[in-house]
Amino acid sequence: MKLVLGYGNPTRRDDGAGPALAALVEAQAWPGVEARQAQQLGPELAADFLEYERVVLVDASQGGPEADLRPVGPPDARRAGASHSTAPEVLAALAASLHGRRPDLWVCTLRGEDFDFGPEMSPPMAARMRAGLALIRDCLGVPSCTKEASPRRSSRPS
Repeated sequence: MKLVLGYGNPTRRDDGAGPALAALVEAQAWPGVEARQAQQLGPELAADFLEYERVVLVDASQGGPEADLRPVGPPDARRAGASHSTAPEVLAALAASLHGRRPDLWVCTLRGEDFDFGPEMSPPMAARMRAGLALIRDCLGVPSCTKEASPRRSSRPS
């Protein structure tokens, strides 16, 4: 089983792209892929990630490429002390330290334009979500013959 975990704040426009993309994955019902949503990453996820063959985290970014996918490497000590969210690299290192192995962890980022308050994402984010969906599908080895869905917010709570 593989996991797509979208995280972010759906009430901050483009910051909700991670949960919205996870909802798209769920709507497409990719075989062998579970989709979940979260407000932020916490240390409790480290053990959860080891239950999956591969995990892709999805988040909006402030800057960088429009859509990007990268494997998670060793932790950056400068990010290890974040108080409200745990960096993906720290989660991978925590899993290795506590459970003896690192999860196969990837991060997909989508560059946001508007992080103001509101439920709607900016128009450029819809195109970036389609690009991110394709990157994730390839990373997870899912055939491209899945049913199409448009980028919308899920009404399910995270």
